[in-house]
Amino acid sequence: MTDVKKILMDGARQKPVKVIVHEADDERVLRATEIILKEKIAIPVLIGENIEKIQALIKKLGLNLSNVELITPKTYSNKESLAKELYELRKYKGLSLEDAKKLLDDQFYLGVMLLHKGEAGAITGTCVYPTAALMKPALQIIKTKDGVAACGVSIMIDRKMNKVFLAADADITIDPNAEQLADIAVSTANAAEALGIEPKVAFLSYSTKGSGGGHPSLGKIRQALELAKKKKPGVIIDGELQLDAAILKEGCMRKCPASPVKGEANCLIFPDLTSANIGLKLWMEFGDVQYIGPLNMGMKKPVNELGRTFKPEDIANTVMLCAFMANKGI
Repeated sequence: MTDVKKILMDGARQKPVKVIVHEADDERVLRATEIILKEKIAIPVLIGENIEKIQALIKKLGLNLSNVELITPKTYSNKESLAKELYELRKYKGLSLEDAKKLLDDQFYLGVMLLHKGEAGAITGTCVYPTAALMKPALQIIKTKDGVAACGVSIMIDRKMNKVFLAADADITIDPNAEQLADIAVSTANAAEALGIEPKVAFLSYSTKGSGGGHPSLGKIRQALELAKKKKPGVIIDGELQLDAAILKEGCMRKCPASPVKGEANCLIFPDLTSANIGLKLWMEFGDVQYIGPLNMGMKKPVNELGRTFKPEDIANTVMLCAFMANKGI
């Protein structure tokens, strides 16, 4: 099995990257920061709401974070300049200068603007707040690469199967159309290649090669398959496939023996956010897997959200992902 953790660690350490980490008021973020410093995987820049509370919590936990940059909206000294730039970026949407100033009282808008200005190489957050708290300003300010749908790629290290899977999109696009679904597949394949894994991509469904009939939801997958093949020629891509046909050789032989994936898919593309989110959480709760991610593909700069049940180690892993992406330019 590919040692994904080592690949990510080596990539993160390739060059020191400043990574903005939100919600520094939370104990898990502070403990994760200690791990980040110990492992030398990034230069953390912490953003939170209340600097006195954060400093008191650091002292209570007995952590040595004295050299870590700590920012809050109330104490950041250059907000006026940032507000003017935010206004220029969003005035075409009707944002006023006064409203721009108010937005920068939000730690996530402040962090995203600092990323936009090049004060850091990547950003993460939302172990306390919902995903949208980070992704909304990120999509408004950092934006996606031209013509590409953003998606979250989850790295699933399955100990039972002794295999690494990449799965998408359980994080951003709620109901992707065919073009967006094709982009998600291509981005997932690109992520696999960045990790040194040969991608074998399967569009998942309740149907295998027409067994489910002609419902419009299947038409979307079939169209996405053809688009993905054109966007990423030379890569093994197939669909629509039920999960067992995608990842089990016996399932493939019984259901679709002509499939080029041959039951060896390692990039699993879900048809929508609902199925992906439910599927991955079932996998994490009932399976024997280590989850790393999400690795958000398609953004102009690395922006990776956290889960609200993340432990300090998970947060540190996401910061590692951020630094890896910044160094690899993905």
